[in-house]
Amino acid sequence: MKKFLKFIGLTKDVDYYDRILYFLLLCTISVAALFMVFYVFLIPFPYALIAHATYLSLSILLYIPLKHKHYNFVRYCILSFHLVQLSLSVFLWFPYDTGFNIYYFMIPMSAFIVMRYANIRQRIFAIVSSLLASSLFLISEVFPNNHYLFETSSFTNSLFTGTSLATILIPMIFIFAMMARSDYYINKELKNLADKDSLTRFTIVVSYIK
Repeated sequence: MKKFLKFIGLTKDVDYYDRILYFLLLCTISVAALFMVFYVFLIPFPYALIAHATYLSLSILLYIPLKHKHYNFVRYCILSFHLVQLSLSVFLWFPYDTGFNIYYFMIPMSAFIVMRYANIRQRIFAIVSSLLASSLFLISEVFPNNHYLFETSSFTNSLFTGTSLATILIPMIFIFAMMARSDYYINKELKNLADKDSLTRFTIVVSYIK
């Protein structure tokens, strides 16, 4: 496992926010692979199958720039690929009942987690992509797709909706757990620094006199 992580560039010197990219990309590939299985066995629709296979392949290939530490490029690609693939499914391939539009909720959460807020370009991209995803979700709710290219069964719709909800919630739980863990260790380190003299490194004992 350590050799594989080193091979894809995930070493100890990788920054916390860049580490999230590895996890988010792994989640993206896992979910895409799961839906690829669904497409093959439940949706014999070649256009959607080809588009999804392309999305899966491009997501896997993102490990190449990730290995070479092109983190910002990967950030933009993850969100852009997701928006394009999702919009094809929602507004072109399938009916509203598949529940694919639920994945638009992933964009705002992912954008502000992976984008560096201190970088103005990334901040603007996070805001714009979040607003775009929110707008597309509202459009898909107010004007459901009635001109889709492939009819899906009620079983497929229920399976897709349930899978979509599960694959949104589970990665978010892990991501927020990672963020909570990081905040805990940061606060712990700050407390240790505050309790020690900066010159002598001895613990400072504060006594309060009533």
